[in-house]
Amino acid sequence: PVAAPAAEPAAAPAPEPAPEPEAAAAPDLVPMAGIADLPLPHLPTDAAPPDAAPPAAAPPDAAPPDDPELQARLAHIHLRTGSMAIARAQLEALAGRDQLNVADRLDLAEVRWRMGDLHGAGEAALAYLEADGDEALGFVIAAEAASVAGHDAEARLHAGRALERSRISLDAHFAGVPRRMAWPQGAQTVTSAPEPELAVTEPAPQPALEPVGSVEVERQLGIQEPLADRTEAKARAALASGTQALAAGDQVLAALHFALAVRIDPSVAASVLEAIGERHDMVMQLVRGDALRILGQDWDAGDASPSAAATPDGGEGPPAPEPPPDPQG
Repeated sequence: PVAAPAAEPAAAPAPEPAPEPEAAAAPDLVPMAGIADLPLPHLPTDAAPPDAAPPAAAPPDAAPPDDPELQARLAHIHLRTGSMAIARAQLEALAGRDQLNVADRLDLAEVRWRMGDLHGAGEAALAYLEADGDEALGFVIAAEAASVAGHDAEARLHAGRALERSRISLDAHFAGVPRRMAWPQGAQTVTSAPEPELAVTEPAPQPALEPVGSVEVERQLGIQEPLADRTEAKARAALASGTQALAAGDQVLAALHFALAVRIDPSVAASVLEAIGERHDMVMQLVRGDALRILGQDWDAGDASPSAAATPDGGEGPPAPEPPPDPQG
């Protein structure tokens, strides 16, 4: 008989799953509408890259931008360079914080004065003077403000002190600002030292020079030909040029040379008359009249001048036409 197969061992029972730990209590859920109100975590946005150099530390003695002394110096520079609006804004801000020293109060008075605020300038000037300021400009501004306010005695007092301390002219202080009070005419400086007087020495008398003739002077200077000889030579050259022009038929050029000759040296007048001869052209008649006057023959010169007014060919010209007969006559 076949043996029956052995029975398979019974499978072990599956282990039961371990009990899950109790879940932690869930936080209170935020509704979707309130998510936008939650604070966001801080994320650094200006973080430098790892290889970036650290920022340079400011020097320990550097003044901060709002340092009153730095602001006052900048305002003074703006005032001196003509940036009045910027200078006044800086000085007014310092005055509002009561950070002006004595010199700054004078700058405030000056910038107000130059911008037309004489009342405010007077207040700043008085504050400057009360703080033992002694610049002449402070007294000038105080005098102008007192004069406008009608305090004539105070204005005269400040004006006198300004003139005592000023070492420049009043025009340099005002520099275009109109004057409001009557300042002394020509008031310049009072404390300036007088200029030393220059000693004036009389020149030593020079010995009188003996008169020397022009010919002798020319000879002493080494001139070979005296002035009179050179004048006559020029006149003779002009006479020769006129004669050549006359021979060539150019009467106008000849007359110019003859007139030049008699004006350079009147002694060639007779030679000019001889060169002209009996020619009665208009230009020759003019030269003949000049030569005759030089020779003292005024009567003949008078006859030569009217003849020059005749026609160019020497004629008398056509007779004047007779008037038409009167039809009633």
